[in-house]
Amino acid sequence: DRNTNQIYKHNKTLSGYDKGSSWLKDNSNVSQGISFAIDGDLYLLNEHGSIQKFTSGREQTFEIKNIEPILSEPTAIWTYTDINEIFILDPKEKRIVIIDKTGKLIKQITTNEWKNPDSMVIIPEDQSIYVIDSDNLYKVQY
Repeated sequence: DRNTNQIYKHNKTLSGYDKGSSWLKDNSNVSQGISFAIDGDLYLLNEHGSIQKFTSGREQTFEIKNIEPILSEPTAIWTYTDINEIFILDPKEKRIVIIDKTGKLIKQITTNEWKNPDSMVIIPEDQSIYVIDSDNLYKVQY
């Protein structure tokens, strides 16, 4: 919740999920968060391009390394428990940035066909990324 600068955890109940309880255990600023991914840790993508990593509600040191140009207006982040990559959609630069879970750049994927990519779905089993851009669907391999 950007307004209250808090991440809430919702526990399962018999009829669904509870109203949620504060998950952060420190005074981290999460008010710039726009997207998050969970693999046991929580990776919070901020609107200015940084990523915050949290373990059990506490912020950990995390730095993105060697990305040129830097992330300026990313919109989405994705990872999962049994993979080593983090995927970041950066529409302004018409690219998907792939980093490892230490923040090191693995690769950047872009194409001249993309105008303003606005969504991505990762299929790790066949190393595919589906990108929605201007009413078109693109499939790229990573």
